[in-house]
Amino acid sequence: MALNIKDPRVHDMVKQITAITGQSQAAAVESAVEQRLRELLAEDKAARILAIGRDIARRLTPEQSARMRDHAAELYDEETGLPR
Repeated sequence: MALNIKDPRVHDMVKQITAITGQSQAAAVESAVEQRLRELLAEDKAARILAIGRDIARRLTPEQSARMRDHAAELYDEETGLPR
């Protein structure tokens, strides 16, 4: 599939990337698209993990929730914030 970008601003940015990196225009566009895709996939993964955590938290009984420990309190000194 051919890609024809008509936005002059995008052309200028691609030219700047090629001047800095020495990459071809195609390689510059490819690396930018790959980077953005990785960011989106990471954001989606983080959102799914947080949703799972919220779902688990909703399922806990009050007794189970009360037994949960604050692991950060065990790992870090309250006064300094440094590891124990």
